[in-house]
Amino acid sequence: MTILLLTVVAAGGCVAGLVSLWRRRGAHVLTLSIAALVALTICAFSADIWFDWFGFARGDGEIFIGYYLFGLFAVGAAALALAAALIVIALRPRVSGVQA
Repeated sequence: MTILLLTVVAAGGCVAGLVSLWRRRGAHVLTLSIAALVALTICAFSADIWFDWFGFARGDGEIFIGYYLFGLFAVGAAALALAAALIVIALRPRVSGVQA
């Protein structure tokens, strides 16, 4: 559940980064959010390795199917953020500020 919560937070960071990119500020928030989504994807897809390290009971395969779905959500959000960034760069106003 922690991975899902962190994925939602990182996806929210992508939205904030896209707004910042639209306003012609740095893309630091967007870059960090996409990096976080990629890291969360790696964590979700490797859950069968680290799940035992934290003392969790393995249970059945349904747990790992959930982690794989969370990983797919994270990688999908990262891909969507990259595509949205390209759209924002193409469509944002060329002039910042108001001209008299």
